[in-house]
Amino acid sequence: MQRQFPKTFSPIQLRHKMLRNRIVFGAHTANMAEDGPPGEHHIGYYAGRRWR
Repeated sequence: MQRQFPKTFSPIQLRHKMLRNRIVFGAHTANMAEDGPPGEHHIGYYAGRRWR
């Protein structure tokens, strides 16, 4: 992958923020809480998003 995307793991400046690499997971709300804390559905959502 490094050869195909040589800048993937190099830092990048975005306005006032320096990112350590170019793999970013933007903030969002999944709205899957069950009476407050995360439940099994919410945990499954994040497990499914895991980078492989």
